[in-house]
Amino acid sequence: MKDGEHYVINGKKMWCTNGNEASMIILLANTNPRAGLRGITPFIVEKGTPGFNPGHIENTMGIRGSHQAELNIENLRIHESQILGGTKNIGRGFLIAMKTLDGGRVASPARASASRRWRWSWRSSTPSSACSSASP
Repeated sequence: MKDGEHYVINGKKMWCTNGNEASMIILLANTNPRAGLRGITPFIVEKGTPGFNPGHIENTMGIRGSHQAELNIENLRIHESQILGGTKNIGRGFLIAMKTLDGGRVASPARASASRRWRWSWRSSTPSSACSSASP
């Protein structure tokens, strides 16, 4: 909801990677619900901003290198100067998010493929005695 030069945002975000540790986040909020996806705007929010509260950390089964946190957003007042890229990006948040994800979609399978090839080549070139364990 727009209030003068500020936006007032309420909501909750689940499964935010490192959300409890980040010093700032990019928050996508629907500033024009009637516009659907074209109503989403990207904001920069710093940790400690009143109304922005990281919640509990989810207990995940395997990925322990980064935390998955809940973010609670209650009456968060964000000045329009905190729109990522300026006011020209009002309503362009979904497009920005999809362009950002495109890089990850390409890189993740490439990393997995390279990792698999490296493990395969390491395994086939390592003598079997190097893989055995010995007790003192």
